[in-house]
Amino acid sequence: PQDFWTLLLYAGYLTAEKKLGMNQYRVRVPNEEIRDSFIANVKLRFSEENDGFVTCGRDFAKAALAGDADKMAEILAPLLESYVSVRDVATRAPAENYYHGFLAALLSCAGSFAKDLRSNVEAGDGFADLAFTCGTGSGRAGVVIEIKRCSKPEDMYDFAEAGLKQIASKRYTAYLDRLRCEKKCVYGIAFCRKDCAISGGIMP
Repeated sequence: PQDFWTLLLYAGYLTAEKKLGMNQYRVRVPNEEIRDSFIANVKLRFSEENDGFVTCGRDFAKAALAGDADKMAEILAPLLESYVSVRDVATRAPAENYYHGFLAALLSCAGSFAKDLRSNVEAGDGFADLAFTCGTGSGRAGVVIEIKRCSKPEDMYDFAEAGLKQIASKRYTAYLDRLRCEKKCVYGIAFCRKDCAISGGIMP
């Protein structure tokens, strides 16, 4: 449920209706047609009923845990082509938010390969876009992902590298240290419409 509402919020399809208290609001999907469409499509696409999407979520998490940025990009490429429309990012909300919600939905399907999945988690000197862990004890591994969005395909790798630098400068892996992760993987992922570039891997 948290990922469902996060996706709605990041895609710009929630309207604040009334303030209920400190950081509490009553919200609604303002259009009945959009609401019905989201109910049907989210249930199908981001649930265990869609075996293909679930499998991609697990494979993406496994690749991230293995330090394989190329495999991560290989998994994302057809998904972006199938699920992302240029209209999806043509909202008042920052386009980066749509990709953030999309990745959160994908990783929420990864089960035990993406335990403790957190979005905008407080880490080090800021807030990491996405973080998750896998395993227990001395074999526990953790992943931190920073998401960027650019308008030109030729800039994607520079933006992905900027994401990595932000993870380092803001000390986002301190969150993984708190969870006692022996292996840490960090990634900067840059999106440009239906394409992406990923930099990073296992930290030395």
